[in-house]
Amino acid sequence: MRSPSFSSNCQTLCSLWLRIGSLQDGYTTSAELRNIFNSALQRRTAAGLRDRLAMCLGHYALLRSSNILPIELADLSAVDLDNEGPSPCFAVILILREGKTNQEARIEYGSFTRSRDPETCAVGALAFWLFYQCVAAPLPSWRFFAPC
Repeated sequence: MRSPSFSSNCQTLCSLWLRIGSLQDGYTTSAELRNIFNSALQRRTAAGLRDRLAMCLGHYALLRSSNILPIELADLSAVDLDNEGPSPCFAVILILREGKTNQEARIEYGSFTRSRDPETCAVGALAFWLFYQCVAAPLPSWRFFAPC
């Protein structure tokens, strides 16, 4: 006859084994986090920059994709944090109006700050994405608009 602890240990090991190599596997070290964020950059495309920013926002601001997708530039602001060390520090504040856990359209907030590691910095990911959108992306064609 098996003891109850053997059965519960077996279930725990089986559930852990099923997660290995899947999305539920997760990450536990900063090196793994760095590899995840850099995997998007290795594509060297606009979609790679976008995906890296989405992964950073999901991790640092604790957001679901349903919260990240509707974010617009007007929903972002920076707030100076006084007395946070020898160098200037600011937080990026996100205004969240919709998502899976916010069906009533109440205003919620998310935030993130700079990281010491540039490869895992959400502010840096946002800066790269905004730079691409404002400078590197091709400008829209205005030839279809009639003059006023």
